[in-house]
Amino acid sequence: MGSEEIFKLNVPLGKLAITWFNSYSGVMVKSPGAILIFDPVKVSFEECVRANAIIITHEHLDHFDPKLAKELQQKTRAPILTTPFVAASLLNENVKALRVGDSTTIEDIELHALRCDHPANEPLSFIVST
Repeated sequence: MGSEEIFKLNVPLGKLAITWFNSYSGVMVKSPGAILIFDPVKVSFEECVRANAIIITHEHLDHFDPKLAKELQQKTRAPILTTPFVAASLLNENVKALRVGDSTTIEDIELHALRCDHPANEPLSFIVST
């Protein structure tokens, strides 16, 4: 399933639909009330514009496209949730820095930030639930 199919999908209450969308790091999660995009790289602005939030797990360029992130900040209302290191490189508008142990809610989706064993500056992994 690609991004177009997941946009059309009717997700039942209490369930999540998940798809890869850039053949590497990008993941899209859809609930009945929200769409989250994780690590949008090598994708178009149009593929991300319907997201309720953009999540960037760390600063490596195969997970973080600074140009796309700034375009999304300027042209959408979707907050960017990311590490303090990445947040410092973005526009201050609509960015939330997350640390290990933090939790946040986007519409009907809960995100819980976890430690990630990866050679980056405070990389995060997430538990995603409804």
